[in-house]
Amino acid sequence: MPKALSTELRNEIATRYTNGQRANEIAVELAIHKTAVYGVLRRLGIKTNRTLVILDDTERLEVARQYERGDDAHDIAARFGCDYVTVYNIIRKLGVKTRCKPAVELTDKIREGVIALAKHQDMTAQEIAKNFNISKNSVFSILGSVGISIPNHLRIHTLDETVFDVLTPSTLYVAGFLWADGCVSRADAIGKRQPVLACSLGVKDREHVFKLRAFFGSTHAITDDNEPSGFGGGPMACFRVRSVKLCRALKRLGFAKKRERHPVPELAQSRDFWRGVIDGDGSLGVINHGERPHLHLVGQLPTLECYRDFLIANRLAKPEIKRTKTCCGVFIWGGRAHSKEASDIIRRLYTDNIFALARKDVRAQAIIRGDLKRSTPYSEGPAHLLAIKEMEAMNA
Repeated sequence: MPKALSTELRNEIATRYTNGQRANEIAVELAIHKTAVYGVLRRLGIKTNRTLVILDDTERLEVARQYERGDDAHDIAARFGCDYVTVYNIIRKLGVKTRCKPAVELTDKIREGVIALAKHQDMTAQEIAKNFNISKNSVFSILGSVGISIPNHLRIHTLDETVFDVLTPSTLYVAGFLWADGCVSRADAIGKRQPVLACSLGVKDREHVFKLRAFFGSTHAITDDNEPSGFGGGPMACFRVRSVKLCRALKRLGFAKKRERHPVPELAQSRDFWRGVIDGDGSLGVINHGERPHLHLVGQLPTLECYRDFLIANRLAKPEIKRTKTCCGVFIWGGRAHSKEASDIIRRLYTDNIFALARKDVRAQAIIRGDLKRSTPYSEGPAHLLAIKEMEAMNA
């Protein structure tokens, strides 16, 4: 079920449309569907140039009658000047049973034909499906069953599946961020179905989700989930793509189930990777009324062990991995003995970076400049706050 758009996003849509921007352009730039744009404008009482066809009761009954006698929904829609979806909505509300295509058995011949036609750059997924009287989703399912990633010419949205082929600073950062806040659904089904790579952040970090989408060269929608989810709940901005190739590339880098992730040496030795992890699962700021920096990272033990090794190898700190009731963590407090360590690590990770979470980068740059009082303390989520408070109680 589609999620409700946030108030800020609805206001942004209204402002852009009243300033003369087209609905199609708004949909692309805000990563939502064009229908959602028109829906927001209609509910806000903003007049659009879209022609809205409203059928009266007599016309609705005629739509149902024509459908029952066997006419195609698209032909009926053309006669009444509406969309075929409107036709289906009408007949469902009137209790008319819709006609379903008989299931087509996906034989070896059909599978081989779909795979062969998928290599043609001039054929869309819909055209391939029509050749075999199957659905477009069946085409994608067949390709996924043999481990073939969906070619770009078959995709509705663009996607660069080569981003992890070369480990650049940006690639290493994104790998680190996904390490903390990303997941692969149906990861064990690679080779059977197209796996989904997903990343969800609080709506306050929605702009960062846009940056991640741009990194992947994607035009996929960014959806707002206003239902409480995760520890502490709260609205989320979600980015999802289907790609066998991307998920396999992450798997080669050590990406697995959260408790089993172990970064390969190229990642474990990279400051860009660890900046991404800190941006996702870390906390940085100042304590003691803005006098001393702190830096914390919570997560799973294999990841924390690699992080500790990185700090030791770079002579930044020799921290202990501590356990709380809710998680494990590397906690570098802002006391006299450790404030320099926290500053050194932040300086190492965030100086001259090309990719970082904006709100944490602002705090990091303030600490690097020595402007500690402007760095906001403890502005993290509930999970980080609980872990920090547990550690404070243990240290008391």
